[in-house]
Amino acid sequence: MIIEIILFIIVFTIILIFARLNYKKCNKSDEKIIFVFYVIIVSIPVIIYYLDLWNIPSKLNLTKNIDSQNWLNFLFTYSSTIVSSVIGVTASIYIAWTQIRKNNEDNEKRDKENLRVQNMPLLKYNIDTERKCKGDVSDLIITSTENGEPYELNFSFKNIGLNSIKNIIIDYESDVINSTYRLSGKNNVVSIEKGEEIESNHFLSLKLNSTSKMKLIVYYEDVLDNWYKQILNITYNASNKFKRGNYIGKVSYSVEKEERIEEGDINTSAI
Repeated sequence: MIIEIILFIIVFTIILIFARLNYKKCNKSDEKIIFVFYVIIVSIPVIIYYLDLWNIPSKLNLTKNIDSQNWLNFLFTYSSTIVSSVIGVTASIYIAWTQIRKNNEDNEKRDKENLRVQNMPLLKYNIDTERKCKGDVSDLIITSTENGEPYELNFSFKNIGLNSIKNIIIDYESDVINSTYRLSGKNNVVSIEKGEEIESNHFLSLKLNSTSKMKLIVYYEDVLDNWYKQILNITYNASNKFKRGNYIGKVSYSVEKEERIEEGDINTSAI
């Protein structure tokens, strides 16, 4: 008898520990309700077994004037029917709730994506080497070229998208510099309204008749706080053409497709 009681305590302790640990993992109220139902279903056969094992109904005089065997058969059939019904119903409800929740999440995700696309900026780029720079020190890109000639590199950015650009950051890389230059957006917030165009004019030292590979990395943020990254690959030919007091270079460039990024992906090492 003592061993049976100990086994009963052990079994129910295991069930309670299992129920407590897994109940905490249920994030949704429907999951918690279904989990409770299944714990009850698992516990009922154990309870009935020990009630019969210890003959508790007889000791409590609950089997007087009844056929205990028929009553046990009835309880068994009734319990089996209840258990199977509960399993079927809860499984159906769980599947239905899961599908509804998934549909709601998909709809919400689709709505957010549609809203993002409707407010997505689109940049039109132009690069030239005509003389525009005023020659300020802040416009200088320091290169590793020795005994080079001054050339200009001018960018224009026009927002032809559906909404404003909240913030734009422009980084410059090249095979003639040792680090990444932040041309715009280092210590200030630069925004571009819908249809607005801004310029960024710079000069640098290059060897005459040389060819340099350059890269412009543009980060920009829409009004919904989504960040994008777009790269311009530039080939700069430092020609010997001389016009209005300085050499004129020739550029060709290609624009890569923009990609959506997280704000934490923005390069923080640019100088």
